[in-house]
Amino acid sequence: MKISSINRRSFKHIIAAVQGTKYAARYGISDKMSIEDYQKKVPIIAYSDISRYITEIMNGKSNILSNDPVVAFAMTSGTTAKSKIIPHTRKSLEEYSKIERKLFYNFIKKHPLIFRGKIVILVGKAKNYETAKGINVGAISGIMASHIPAIFKNCIIGNPQQIDQIDESYRLEAISKMAKEQDVRLILSSSSAYLMDFINITLQSVSSKSIKDIWPNLCLVCYPTGGSAIFHEEFLSSLLPSVKTWDTGFGASEGYLSTSINVKEPIGIPNCLQYFLEFKREDGQVFLLEQVEYNVPYNLIISSINGLLRYEMNDIVVFENKNNKKAMRYVGRSNYEISIVGERLTENQIIESVRWSQGVTGIKIPEFYFLAPAPRSNPPYSYSFIISTDDVRKLRDNVVGHFVNLVDRKLGEINVNYYNSRKITKLLGFPKIKIISSKEYGFLKNSFYHKSRFNGQGKETRLVQINN
Repeated sequence: MKISSINRRSFKHIIAAVQGTKYAARYGISDKMSIEDYQKKVPIIAYSDISRYITEIMNGKSNILSNDPVVAFAMTSGTTAKSKIIPHTRKSLEEYSKIERKLFYNFIKKHPLIFRGKIVILVGKAKNYETAKGINVGAISGIMASHIPAIFKNCIIGNPQQIDQIDESYRLEAISKMAKEQDVRLILSSSSAYLMDFINITLQSVSSKSIKDIWPNLCLVCYPTGGSAIFHEEFLSSLLPSVKTWDTGFGASEGYLSTSINVKEPIGIPNCLQYFLEFKREDGQVFLLEQVEYNVPYNLIISSINGLLRYEMNDIVVFENKNNKKAMRYVGRSNYEISIVGERLTENQIIESVRWSQGVTGIKIPEFYFLAPAPRSNPPYSYSFIISTDDVRKLRDNVVGHFVNLVDRKLGEINVNYYNSRKITKLLGFPKIKIISSKEYGFLKNSFYHKSRFNGQGKETRLVQINN
């Protein structure tokens, strides 16, 4: 089937699911609408544009974004300070599950012996809390853990619902204890950070330097290899020297957007049967899948049956020709943020934490530099600030220490992922702050190359200047 035909089919399927809802009525959406009319009438949106509609859904109202009842909310911390809450219907979870099943069947095809042993699954909590109407709010990875095909469930170590009840600070350790005496052959993780932490916990518990001493038949680890995973690639390779890597594909709280075709890289076939996909070029022009060019960066825009219509993901993708198919490579985030272990700090969050700490301590800070940890360093990773001030009277060690505590505390308050990375997984260490004079700072400005903005996930040591 041609890409253009697939686009029309997915578009009609999505419009049928949303027509008559409060949001669709606002823009005159109906099943008679063409793709061209849809693009003219319906605006490209960010999460903030629909957050009030989602609040209505969480409060129990129906037919707001989709005609189907919402059965779960996926929670993620995106490029805003607060967590994003994405409503999912039974049908939207079924679409997600279809792609998840493809992943497992590919495992059977390529590595059939895996299923003679056991599988470890590392995911977020399916239930962080409930809405007033009793609907679970949790990580999409945890929600989907209960949708794994039934024929594989006997292979999985632990019951996903029972594991979900374990306190997050102890969960990886608990799974490690369950798995230690088992014949583990596959580890499937929703993030490279989870995987790295799990491997470290397991090795430390038996005082071993090789995971093969514990699980000699482990042959495959599967996790998202894009974005911040590049930070962990070398470290994981050193821990798992003879274990193959398989990319999970491009999954997000909003949807499962590509199916992996390269086991080691974040590149896959767009899931355009499940989602209506559009792509915005840097100049603002929007293209359909059949119109995109190779090696050109695009912002990804999705429409889905759970009622996200022309929703801009803030993810950058490029297209490559793989065996005469258009394959989509995940490049990184389009918003100005940095992420080493999934904390996804934005410029605004960093500036806010320093400004607030400045107000409490009274130190005058005209500007500062922000440094990411080196990609080949080992956890816990520590961010560093270099701050300029001529207020020499306040450069005492106790004031500097207080300033560090304040910055760390504020970042934890405004970014839940930062807090979890610091306090629960402990993959992030205490931030380092050096306060220097304006003269020294000026020397640094003349000596160091720096980038003026974050460009997505942290991939390198860099010095980033942010005017305060």
